[in-house]
Amino acid sequence: MVINVTAGTYVLDLGDGINAMNTAKVYLQCQTSGGAINIVLPKIASNWWFTVYINDVDDMAGTNPITVNINPADKI
Repeated sequence: MVINVTAGTYVLDLGDGINAMNTAKVYLQCQTSGGAINIVLPKIASNWWFTVYINDVDDMAGTNPITVNINPADKI
């Protein structure tokens, strides 16, 4: 599943979109040319069946950073 992420805050939702796709991979395609991006991940549960990939498609993260926030209970 590919999700386009624009500048601002994006909260990854484990709702129907991801469930319906039944996918093993979620790609967050970050469009950093429009500004910085803040990604908020949900709490990682033991039943997660997918991997999240974060990609800077505009190659501007040096100027407009991508920040990933995890649940305080999780460790990456």
